[in-house]
Amino acid sequence: MDLETVKLALGNEIYVWRRLRDISQEKFAEKSTLTVNEIGRVERGQTNPELETLFLIATQMEMSLGELFTAAEKRWREEHGEGVREADP
Repeated sequence: MDLETVKLALGNEIYVWRRLRDISQEKFAEKSTLTVNEIGRVERGQTNPELETLFLIATQMEMSLGELFTAAEKRWREEHGEGVREADP
């Protein structure tokens, strides 16, 4: 995955997670101490979020950063017809 794909995959995972829980961008932004615009740009893959931003988002999702990246990659590969890569031993 290249950087643009990673940004899109992360944004998609955050969007899907939030929508499945029926949480508005406004409520999510408030709880994560980010702005609605920041959440929107991250969800659309239009920004290269700082580590702190991803940490705040993952915390609200009750995930570690590693879990967020893993979930994003898995969903992206499933939705785009790519197999999920096995972890290296």
